[in-house]
Amino acid sequence: MVAWLLMTTIRSFTNQVEAALCLSFLQANGFDAVLLDEGSFQNNYAGMAIPIRLQVQEEEATDALALLKTVREEEKET
Repeated sequence: MVAWLLMTTIRSFTNQVEAALCLSFLQANGFDAVLLDEGSFQNNYAGMAIPIRLQVQEEEATDALALLKTVREEEKET
């Protein structure tokens, strides 16, 4: 089976920059992550209707979410 078929969405974004930062952070920490529907934001009207989806391997979803949560908690502390 193709690897992307085993991916699951862990977050959705309406902000391209935030989506790209989360993607880069997960990839830098060894996760196989991708963004879907990123091109929908090239057209402002379509971007409002179609969020950017951050996906990881199903078996890594819990760990990826936990890692992203630590970043959000650190942001709140500063």
